[in-house]
Amino acid sequence: MPLHLTGTLIRRHRIPKPPPHDDEYYTVEDFNINKEINLYSKVFKITNRDEFTRNFLKKLGVRMPDLVTAPSDPYTNYRKAVSRKYTCY
Repeated sequence: MPLHLTGTLIRRHRIPKPPPHDDEYYTVEDFNINKEINLYSKVFKITNRDEFTRNFLKKLGVRMPDLVTAPSDPYTNYRKAVSRKYTCY
């Protein structure tokens, strides 16, 4: 099950890369499938893209690999197990 975040984590601006490359900024090529990016000390793995993003990257000439399976989230798995344990039928 994919993780869906709510709220705004990043606003529209140039995002600096983490040290030792903090004099550089992320570019569109950094946001490709099966890549991990570190945004303000939070690491994200890109596993999918929507149709708009696919078309946008394609027009820019960015090659996109096949989609990958999202990694399992231990906390979500734990909450599902707890929910099943206490569900009455």
